[in-house]
This record gives sequence, C-alpha cells and structure tokens, in this order.
Amino acid sequence: MKVHILHTNDLHGHLEHIDLLAKYIQQRRDEIEQAGDKMILCDVGDAIDFWHPLVEATHGQIIVDLFNQVQYDVVTLGNNEGLNISRPHFDRLVQAAQYSFVCGNLRASHEKSDLDSVHQVVIKELDGVRIAFLGLTAPYPSYSLNGYQVLDPYDVLEDQLQALHARSSEWDYLVLLSHLGYQADREIAQRFEGIDLILGGHTHHYLRYGERISGVTLAACGRYGEYIGEVVLDDSSKDLVVSTKSLNEIKEGITPGSFKDYLNQGKLQLDTEAVAWLPEPWDSHLTAGQNSLIEQTFNAICDQMDCCLAMLSTGMFLTGLPQGRVNMRHLHQALPHPVHVVKLHIQGLHLRKALWEIQSQREQLVDRHVSGCGFRGKYFGEMVFRGIAYDSAHNDWLIEGLPLNDQQTYQLVTLDHYLLLPFFPSLRDHIEIQILFPDFLRQIMRRYLQEHYPLI
Repeated sequence: MKVHILHTNDLHGHLEHIDLLAKYIQQRRDEIEQAGDKMILCDVGDAIDFWHPLVEATHGQIIVDLFNQVQYDVVTLGNNEGLNISRPHFDRLVQAAQYSFVCGNLRASHEKSDLDSVHQVVIKELDGVRIAFLGLTAPYPSYSLNGYQVLDPYDVLEDQLQALHARSSEWDYLVLLSHLGYQADREIAQRFEGIDLILGGHTHHYLRYGERISGVTLAACGRYGEYIGEVVLDDSSKDLVVSTKSLNEIKEGITPGSFKDYLNQGKLQLDTEAVAWLPEPWDSHLTAGQNSLIEQTFNAICDQMDCCLAMLSTGMFLTGLPQGRVNMRHLHQALPHPVHVVKLHIQGLHLRKALWEIQSQREQLVDRHVSGCGFRGKYFGEMVFRGIAYDSAHNDWLIEGLPLNDQQTYQLVTLDHYLLLPFFPSLRDHIEIQILFPDFLRQIMRRYLQEHYPLI
C-alpha cells in the first residue's frame, strides 16, 4: 500500500487560492482512495496571517474553518500563529480545529507544561502503516511575551527521538513538520538519525522534487499556496517520492467554477467596525503636520509608551485615512502589518551607530523591496524621526535639540520590525526592551483615534 502525504506551508492568509487548492485536494483524495491507497494532509505553519481582511475580521477563525472543510490531518505552528495570536484566543482556535496540532518546542510558560491540545507527537495509522509526526517551530525569544516558553528545537528533537526509539514498536515511519527553515532542515538531516521525511517551511523555500540528505528526504513547497506538495510513501519498497504542483498545473485538471471572494468578505466585515470621525483626511505621504498619518502615529505610540523619541519608516504606511467616518477596513488597509511597538533603552553610543547605519543606507532603502519580519508592504521607504535630527553643520545628531551624548541612556519608541531586519544591527545593542504585546500598530492607532476623534 502507498500513503500519499499532501502538504502546504506558509500560506500566510492567502485565501485567493484556497478554493482551488481545496478542489484539487478533494480530487486527489478521491483518486488515491479509488486506487486503494491512503492520504494524509499536513500544513507546516504560518497559515494564519492578519494581513488578509477576512483573517483580521474573524481573528483567524476563517483559516481553522477552511482547514476543517478541506480535512487537514496534522499541522504544526509557525511563528505567525505563535506570536500574533493571544494565548486565550489561540486556545479557542485549537478547540475549534478538527485536526491535530503537533509542536515539541513550545510550552506554557507559567505552567512549564505541554500546551493543551498541542501534541508532542501524533501517530496516524492507515491500514497498518503507522506514521509518527513531530513538529518544531522557529524559536523567537518574544514567545515569552505571549505566555509561551520556547525551547531549543535541536535539544527537543534529540529528546523526542530518544523517546520514540524506545517506542519503536509503535510506529513505522517518522515525519518532522519543521517550521525552522531550509538550513535548519539540512542540519537536522545531517545530525539526527531515524527521521524519514522533513516537511519544511518558514523560509519559503521550494523543492520541486525534494532533496535527499544523509538518507532523509526533504520536501517544501514555497509560500502563499502557490504550490502544493505530495510525498508518496511506498510501504512495500520503503521508497519516498516527492513532487509538487504549481497553481497553473493544478488548474489544468480542475473543472472551472466560481470561487468565493474572501477578500471582499473581509473588507465588508471590517467596514462594520466603526472607529472614529476625522475632521480632515490624514495623508500617508506627508511626514509632518496635523494631516500626516505618520505624525499622528508618532503621537499615538509616544503617548502609549510615554516616550519623546521615535522613528518609523514611510513604507509602513500603505494608505491614508479618509475624512469623516473611519472604520477598521481603513486602518487595516493603511497598516496591515503584524508588527509591534517597542521601547528601547539604549546607550547613546549605540544609538549614534544605529543612526549612522540608517543615514548611510537612506538612498538605497527608499526603493528597497522588503518582505517578512512582519512587513506586508512593498518598499522600506525613508526613516522619519521624532525628537531626533541630523545636524549637517556639525555632522552630528541632535536629541531634542541637544548634541547626542554617547554615555547617556536614551529611550526610543519604534517597531520590532526594524530589529528583525539586518540593516540596523546597532539597534539590537539595547540595554532593555519593552514590547507592547499582543497589539499590532493598527490596534494602537484604533485606541488613539477612539480617544481623540470619537464618533459623532
């Protein structure tokens, strides 16, 4: 008998392809069962992403509902699920899921115990073929802010493999759902014995026919549902055969039909969430003034974090806000990014280095395409400051009108996105960091608008 493991990864809320994928998955399920074989459907994390209006409007529930409809079997957690959903709400989503969550290196931080309904290992038996599934996710330190304890994935995997080998009579094949990235998957294949298959994600890598490293098969299918993967496990020969299909290839074998407009559904739902009433429009292109969305965002984050110094990039602001009634669709269009506000306590010497890093890259970054690290726009843009200015006459930096003091400790409010990018390493040389969690920037703007520009 053959077991067909279909897999997706890093959908990131891209629902524009989900109905097509669902039709294809159902078609493959029918074909596989008619041939007398079995199918398992897996996802390798980062399915939920709040850039999509319907994911935002339903707080991620739409992804769980669609996964239930498509009949997923086993999924692991990506950093988007782990970092961008509060623990209580994540627990509710898990309870609504009709599939199994597996992730070994996240624990409940306060209880220091396994998460409810998230398994350390899941074993699926299909006509006598027993497949053990493990899951690992990228170990970001900020998980602690969301009530998790994140463990080193390699240490966890070593312990899990030892435990599983002691139970080797209970399973026949071992599959790792790895939201660690391509290089980590390669390292695991080289370091650890006993794994048959690694389904990868996180770095959006695409392995059309898979890879074979130290006897371990690696498979991954890009991002956004642009590909779907299939690994055929032949129990008689013990062979694993990897293939992927692109959306265009999938379309060739699918009967055309009408697909749901999830994007418009989300916009309509967000339209109903009124937030504020603006006497004048706020422009996303203006960097200063009462009508500047950037200036008003400075007001919001500086008030929230009780801080006078701030910096934001213009590329973070995708649209402005209209005059009159403002709703959550407007805010979501302007600021779709799952980014968090942070306050850094940073020594003047490192602040100076960071400012020169920004200044030296200013021209290149204006049109620099940026993706990931919470950013859902296109270009980085220009870094804009509050309370910080460049003194060209003295080739120095001024902090609230005074020369920057290398020995002084300053407080700077900005976004976690800039600390995750490789462009400004000196920002990471902070003494202390406070992260406003779990709210995104747009949710801080929502509260600011409600307080200062209430509905009429």
